[in-house]
Amino acid sequence: MKILLKIFFLSIIICNLLFAQGKEPIQITGDNLIGMEIDGENIRKVINNVVIIQGDVQITCDSAIQFIARNEVKLSGNVILIQDTIVIMTSEGYYYGSNKIAFSNAGVILNDGHVTLSAINGNYFFDEHKALFFNNVLLYDSLNTLKSDTLYYYHAEVKAVAISNVEIRDTSSSISSDSLIHYRDTKISYAYRNITIKDKNNNVVITGNYLFNKPDSNYSMIT
Repeated sequence: MKILLKIFFLSIIICNLLFAQGKEPIQITGDNLIGMEIDGENIRKVINNVVIIQGDVQITCDSAIQFIARNEVKLSGNVILIQDTIVIMTSEGYYYGSNKIAFSNAGVILNDGHVTLSAINGNYFFDEHKALFFNNVLLYDSLNTLKSDTLYYYHAEVKAVAISNVEIRDTSSSISSDSLIHYRDTKISYAYRNITIKDKNNNVVITGNYLFNKPDSNYSMIT
C-alpha cells in the first residue's frame, strides 16, 4: 500500500512538472554551460551559439540564463525567436516556458512574411499566435503604415487592433483616431472617436466619431 501511495504521489509531481513546463521541456545547447546557485535558486548560464527549443518554438542568441525552477530564460545578444513564419528579433528579452510567452523591453521587431511590427516593448504569445506591442508602435505592410501607442496583432486572424494616437496611411490618404481595427487580408478598417480623414488626391478633410473604410470598393462611411 505504501509503495502504491508513493507511486501515486510521484505521478502527481511528474504531471505537475510537465504542466508547469507547458508539457514540453525546454532544451538548451551552447558552446559553454555553467551551473550555479544564486539565492538558493539553481540556474544554468549558456554562452555562445545558444539554441533553445520548446516544441515548435526555436530561439537563438549569444547567451542565456535559465532559471530552472521558474522555467524561464533570460536571453541576451542577437536574440531571434521563430515559430513557423513568425520571426521576432531583439537585443535582449525573456522567454517564459510555462506559458510560451516572450517579452522584450529593449526594442523588438516581428515579421510574419506579410507585415513588420516594431516597438520599444513587445510580448508574443506563441500558443495564441498573438502579439501585444506598446510604446512607439509601427506596423507596415505592402500598402499601409500604422502607428499607435499600443497594438494587438492577431497573426491567425490577420487582424490588428490599435489603441491611442492611431494613424494609418497609404499612398493617397490617412486616417487618425483614438482606436482602430484593421484586417490585412480585406484591407477593411473600423475607427472609433476623434477621427480625421485626409485625402491628398481630392484635397478633402473629413472628421467624425465612427468610420467604416473599405478601400478596395472605394467606399467609406463616417458618422
